[in-house]
Amino acid sequence: MALSDKAEIHDNEVAYWNSEGGERWLARHERVEGMLVPVADALMSAAGIRTGNIVIDVGCGTGGMVTHLSDAVGPSGKVVALDVSAPLIARTKERTVSLSNVECVLGDASRHPFGDEIADLIISRLGVMFFGDPPAAFAHLRRALFPTGRIVFACWRSLAENAWMSIPVTAAAPYLPPADVPQPGAPGPFAFADSDRIRDILTEAGYSAISIEMFDPLFSLLDESGLEGAVDHATNFGPCARRLAGQPDNVVAQVRSAVRDALREHETPTGLFLPGALWIVQAKR
Repeated sequence: MALSDKAEIHDNEVAYWNSEGGERWLARHERVEGMLVPVADALMSAAGIRTGNIVIDVGCGTGGMVTHLSDAVGPSGKVVALDVSAPLIARTKERTVSLSNVECVLGDASRHPFGDEIADLIISRLGVMFFGDPPAAFAHLRRALFPTGRIVFACWRSLAENAWMSIPVTAAAPYLPPADVPQPGAPGPFAFADSDRIRDILTEAGYSAISIEMFDPLFSLLDESGLEGAVDHATNFGPCARRLAGQPDNVVAQVRSAVRDALREHETPTGLFLPGALWIVQAKR
């Protein structure tokens, strides 16, 4: 894929998260944040944050990790919460207004002028897969780290490995137009499904001591609204939602029915749990 094509996809992702994508996340942020707690916990464990650290949270969303980061670095530390989405960073500002050690920034992490050697740690929960030019973006982030600094992030493995997403997508497929097949490595949720590609990108960007570990949490898809809430979430968030956008009401109803039937097969007396599949990535500057 030509660099110009990747740049266009990158810019499209920025536009998406400042419109439909950001609005969808914002409308469901409490549910999404709750579901992603295992990912946040894994990142916090890997990060080894110390009092006084300066941390950049790339793709902070609505700030689900920011308060935990603020507690971890303490009054003498600082958290820079950055997101490309105006509606999401606005919500983070609201949630952290009383935290003196948090700075909220609207910006594109691949281009934002952080300055050189200003941070001990860059952390990201699912916020680094959308760069048009990943080696350049990670090299840019690397310059923001102190010589002893580290980067820690979580990213999705393949759609097929993430049953909580693939089951609704498979159920919906017969009722939707054929999906565009993304080119390998194209910016998007599954751009870093290949661990060898992650390692090559980080190596090219200048990082060392690269560690890539599998992380396979079970995601709880039910809340107080029961199965219907799970159907609503699956059809309004994630890859299924993107494919449903703009479809007529009768198609939406068919998809919701199919997704409901597919999810019901996995419901148990104790809840509805489906596996996720991620990489937890660590590297030194």
